[in-house]
Amino acid sequence: MSWVEEEFAKILSPDYLSDIFSVDLQRLREMRAECERVEVVLSFGRRMTEGRLDLIRSILDSSDSSSNSTEHSLQEEYSIERLTSIMASGPSRPPGPGRVPKPFSPDFVPDFGAGDIMGELNAIISEDRLARLQELSSEELSDILPKLVAIESRLSGQRRTLHGILDTLEGEIARRYKDGLVTVDSLVNERRGMVTG
Repeated sequence: MSWVEEEFAKILSPDYLSDIFSVDLQRLREMRAECERVEVVLSFGRRMTEGRLDLIRSILDSSDSSSNSTEHSLQEEYSIERLTSIMASGPSRPPGPGRVPKPFSPDFVPDFGAGDIMGELNAIISEDRLARLQELSSEELSDILPKLVAIESRLSGQRRTLHGILDTLEGEIARRYKDGLVTVDSLVNERRGMVTG
């Protein structure tokens, strides 16, 4: 089982949120951080999958209308430019309460998690084949497409589930501040290693 699968299974376990109203604030923050790490990796993997899907669909859509080498060359240049844009963009979901969009820079996405998904994608279409998509036949591209669609669908579903859990955690943290159960002073003391309750 990969790191992503292990972390996702842990977060989905029935007892993960069972004590949400009784655990201390520090534990709530730890749980939120756990979910955010998995969410970043899933979002990164989904972007990488979408980039491949867009490239393949673009080539398949243009295969009937583009016949000469100049048009193919222009299409390839456009496709690579489009993939770069997709990979550089941030998450498509608006940030939830208190959450800011997270960039997918190499120093932000955990290697141990992203590697699992990238390995899965490369098993379907390697980076070498991705660089020469124009050389693949329509049949080969059509065979790859549903496999990538299945991964994109799975990652999207996992992200939706994770967003719901994140919103629950953030809602409980916000409630404690709103109800006066946690104050700014207690937060300062906690960060000094003097948790006051």
